[in-house]
Amino acid sequence: MLNQKRTKQLLRSNWYYGVWILVSFLLTFMMQWVQLGSFPNVLQFIHESTFYFVVNFVIVLASMSLVLLVKQKVFMFSLITFLWSFLSLANAIVAHFRGTPLMFSDVFLIKEAVKLVDLYFTSATMITFVGLLVILMIVIGFLWKIKSPVKKIDYVLCGVILSCTTLGLYTVERNDWMAPIKSNYMKSYQTYGFSYSILNSIYPYLGSNQLVYDENIDEIMNAMSLAVEAQMSSAIDSESPYNLIVVQLESFMDPLLIQGG
Repeated sequence: MLNQKRTKQLLRSNWYYGVWILVSFLLTFMMQWVQLGSFPNVLQFIHESTFYFVVNFVIVLASMSLVLLVKQKVFMFSLITFLWSFLSLANAIVAHFRGTPLMFSDVFLIKEAVKLVDLYFTSATMITFVGLLVILMIVIGFLWKIKSPVKKIDYVLCGVILSCTTLGLYTVERNDWMAPIKSNYMKSYQTYGFSYSILNSIYPYLGSNQLVYDENIDEIMNAMSLAVEAQMSSAIDSESPYNLIVVQLESFMDPLLIQGG
């Protein structure tokens, strides 16, 4: 009798460890399902690319380890699951319309994307989406009241998981074991998995000076204007063509999908 009570107490106080692993696995599986399009494709991916699947699972597991640091564990489970699910669905939508997957660089295009929303989705669709999002956030908000204690071992376990994951990803990145296929990012996402691929898209921006150009844009524009004026004022040889180079980079997509286009 005492053993049964003790077992129940242990299950009540440690329930989130099993949920942590189970939810991380199911979430990884679900995101791959959305990425690859079918259940059999996910099973084939796990069988043929087990290492890649494990890497994706560990990334999700590490993000879920934040649950260990807070008392509102049910809330945190729901919030992290929602964020990963949202990114996965957003990737599927972006890939369908644009022909390229969702990447970290898309963060800088949010303003432009908002202006084009009405070209891809009807007002009814947007209202329904916003309504469901509000309801979901309200439900997640109520889960804030459910609390569980935080043990000292939870801090240690979270630190170990995050440290090992960081070291593991650094090793993978340094040895090019999962180098992105830059010529075809759609294939890259399908080959290496969603969570790793979208995380990998952040690397080019870490420690880069990409945003420095915003500070010197006036100087760049002035220099370009002076160069154009000098070219225009100089004599042009009628027998020589203009020295013009036009570079265009567009994603592959079906223009017929644009409503009103």
